[in-house]
Amino acid sequence: MPRRELATALLRDEARVLPALQTHLLPMTIPQPRLVCEVTATSGASLPAVAYALVEGQTLCRARPTDRARVALAAPLGRFLRALHGLPADVVRALAPPADTLDRADLRSRVDVTRERLGRARAAGIVFDADHTALDAIAQAPPPRAPSAVDCVVHGDLYARHMIVDADHALTGVIDWGDVHLGDRALDLAAAWLVLPASAHAVFRAAYGSIDDVSWARARFRAVFSAAATAVYGHDIGDDALVNESRGALGRLAGS
Repeated sequence: MPRRELATALLRDEARVLPALQTHLLPMTIPQPRLVCEVTATSGASLPAVAYALVEGQTLCRARPTDRARVALAAPLGRFLRALHGLPADVVRALAPPADTLDRADLRSRVDVTRERLGRARAAGIVFDADHTALDAIAQAPPPRAPSAVDCVVHGDLYARHMIVDADHALTGVIDWGDVHLGDRALDLAAAWLVLPASAHAVFRAAYGSIDDVSWARARFRAVFSAAATAVYGHDIGDDALVNESRGALGRLAGS
């Protein structure tokens, strides 16, 4: 059930799009709604309630894979995003994913909040001083979207907490599709910057296919934005696994 008013529409979109996405044999398990209904809140508002089949495994941030295990994630992650972003036009029309009503592709509007969160992460000891300087430089200069950019179906919030791995740390599932929409692929490509060491980027890009330099740079900025947000959030709620994953991501980004 949604915990925020904003999530009400997102949950409805997720419950509608996921069953159709599953029919296209994405190379990864995604949640499947088993019960979808409306309930009445104490305020009188009608809210969606959705129950899903369990996706077996644990989140990547809780699994804490080694760098060697992360390298092995590169090709499966690239193939998954290639399949998702490469859905044919007629399939996309049938899915009817929502538009980017939250302006997620507007990276310039996220400069101030990214830098503020980086400062909070630094104050909390999550980001070292030297890394903060490098990350702040990335945060100040998000690349503009190329005029020729083509929208595709994107997960919209792909990071370690939404990736499921098995006991061997192999990527087996992708969860939490509330931000699914028709938008900029750079939002999803950020996952490579977030969870993979730099040595695995070439493998990821080979598995995914052509990625222009602007999209790759936009993905890097989005990764800094995302990792700064999860670092602060994890610290605030006492989630050590999320903080450690965010610290690792920010460290890798600082060295990029």
